[in-house]
Amino acid sequence: MPPLASIWTVDIVVAVASAVLMVWALSFYYGRARRVRSAFSVGLTVFVLIFVIQNVMAVFFYFQLAQTYSADVALPMLALNGLGLAAFVTLVWIIRR
Repeated sequence: MPPLASIWTVDIVVAVASAVLMVWALSFYYGRARRVRSAFSVGLTVFVLIFVIQNVMAVFFYFQLAQTYSADVALPMLALNGLGLAAFVTLVWIIRR
């Protein structure tokens, strides 16, 4: 099993990567919402903003959790974050098409 610190580090890296992708999507949706001014565009902007906030908070919490909890917590969090990152990568892929 990998050392505990490295599992939490991977969790943090995945959360940061997710936040970066969501900031990119936020800039896209914000620009679209300013041009189109539809409720749907504004809703997408708010939706993505919530995910940006969630991922930034996750980074902070992972630093805190790493000081207290073992790999028993870090590994399931990594699985969840990996799935979230896959979803965000898919969203960015769709936006870029």
